[in-house]
Amino acid sequence: MGGDFTSLVNRSQTGVWFLGHGSYNSKTDAGQRYTVPEWLTHGVYFWCPDEQSLKGSVAFEIMRTKKLVEVPGLLQQMFAQRYPNTAFRSLPEVSPPGTRVRMYRLTNADEIGTTQPIAAHPNVITVPQVADKDTTPLQQRSRTIQELIEGNAGLIRENGHIVHWLACRVRHSR
Repeated sequence: MGGDFTSLVNRSQTGVWFLGHGSYNSKTDAGQRYTVPEWLTHGVYFWCPDEQSLKGSVAFEIMRTKKLVEVPGLLQQMFAQRYPNTAFRSLPEVSPPGTRVRMYRLTNADEIGTTQPIAAHPNVITVPQVADKDTTPLQQRSRTIQELIEGNAGLIRENGHIVHWLACRVRHSR
């Protein structure tokens, strides 16, 4: 699981959270990878299995409460119930510095159809909503994991050198 649970909970209070709809587009981002930078000493914690969906509502309800300390346990419980006999029970998946990860993209949470408000927490990074997601190209309505990490490096450094990806990691090909 990437460290003991108490350590995870402590880090979850100080990390920076990327929240929204996450995906990897096998057409626009084919073969692109991002190397987790060395300065990101605790790495990236993925709270969704690769090529899976969070199904939104549970994750957003957790974030709406502003109780980030509860997120690790609640997400672990959610995936243990949803996938009782798989490796998904061992979340989070931790990608330490130097690891090459897919060039995931984050879009606004509205794209997964949630109607629940997202917590206005200073450590939660989201992507702005666009006027018409159906006609706006993916590259214009999303941010890559590289753009998010590099664009928020100061905030990440101030908050424990850890990133939490609380978003889907589904594969798209459109």
